[in-house]
Amino acid sequence: RMGIAFSANKTENVYALVEAKKSVLLRSSDGGFNWQEINNQSDVGNRPFYYHRIWVNPVNENILYMLHTRMMISEDAGKTFRNLTGFRQAHSDFHAMWIHPNGEMMVVGNDGGVVISYNRGNNWRFVENLPLGQFYHVSFDMEIPYNVYGGLQDNGSWMGPAYVLKERAIYSYLWKTVGGGDGFDTEPDPEKPGAGYGMSQGGNLYYFDTSTGTSRGIVPTESDVKHRYNWNAGFAIDPFKPATIYLGSQFVHRSPDKGRTWEIISPDLT
Repeated sequence: RMGIAFSANKTENVYALVEAKKSVLLRSSDGGFNWQEINNQSDVGNRPFYYHRIWVNPVNENILYMLHTRMMISEDAGKTFRNLTGFRQAHSDFHAMWIHPNGEMMVVGNDGGVVISYNRGNNWRFVENLPLGQFYHVSFDMEIPYNVYGGLQDNGSWMGPAYVLKERAIYSYLWKTVGGGDGFDTEPDPEKPGAGYGMSQGGNLYYFDTSTGTSRGIVPTESDVKHRYNWNAGFAIDPFKPATIYLGSQFVHRSPDKGRTWEIISPDLT
């Protein structure tokens, strides 16, 4: 995978962020006919399967932005980089950027929403009035009123009422977080209101109970073969035996008691 960026003020200057066994940042000063290795440090090309893009400041060809887990800036044509935001200024995992032609205003998108700077990154404003989110899964229970459950991409797992006796809206304070990380399948326990199952990345399954404010991990104990879970692992509750649950790795795992004990019921399916 490769990220390419052209300098707007000196278009013969081109940067290329190249994924390899040892990823590198390259620069060309003749429109791409010849290239020079600028940086091969370990933090170049962080998680290229997820993000691998670079931008050049439109008024200064030596200012380069690299977005990955952090938002990085180089002011020496890519030789060195530093953080442009702190964790309290912006969510992590950056994907998109727009830079005003004046080189000062920047609009940046990350896993938490949108942040804006008017002074080239010295200060940032989180845009709070954009209701942004990506649900991997949505579920509901049979309560009256019923509750909706869902796992948000990099914003945890949540439950909230389907309707309330409030004017005009279901307000954000009515929602409860039941888990962190990347939120995936979030399912109510059919036998206990306010309790259920949640999952974060890599099959990290847990059981939560909002009445007691507790959560416990219920990932199956490793067998003699290491279990391999998908980023968004498969999960299901048995519709006929509500205490029985299933979880998918390269095997199908079954628990008859809500995750307290497990057995493998399939061969390796890979």
